Amino acid sequence: MLTGTFRQKLTAKNRLVIPAEWRNILPVGSKVYLIKNANWIDIYNTEAFTQMNVEITKVSRFHESVQEIKRHIYGNSYLQELDNQGRILLSSQLFKQLDWQENQENNEKLQELILIGTGDHAEVWSEATWEIYSQNKSRNISDVSTRVAMLLDNFNKHTN
Repeated sequence: MLTGTFRQKLTAKNRLVIPAEWRNILPVGSKVYLIKNANWIDIYNTEAFTQMNVEITKVSRFHESVQEIKRHIYGNSYLQELDNQGRILLSSQLFKQLDWQENQENNEKLQELILIGTGDHAEVWSEATWEIYSQNKSRNISDVSTRVAMLLDNFNKHTN
């Protein structure tokens, strides 16, 4: 399970080092899927990505919302391999889509990213975007917890 929050600097060539604590789930040489979202990148190992696909395909493929989420997920996914030092390359395309600044070869100040374990996958945020998000969300965590509890109750009613 991917847990914890880590600050990692990108290398000069825009490679992100995966924390050692996650290497049992994201080992050197393994393939991972990067999915661009509005302000962050999701990282899934192949097992979690496949499981997500199974869950999505349980719902009718003809439903408009399912079609939209499939377009988003698969249209914004990039398959990468962790190199022998446990790094993944974040492409120029991802940087442009997220409006992040790429590191340059001669740049003394390397960009710091925030990696957050969310159980079955990880999220990668720019430091600035994460700070804004976390300040706004920390005030509302009890509301979010209540909504999640309601969702789980509703789900359990329909599956039992």
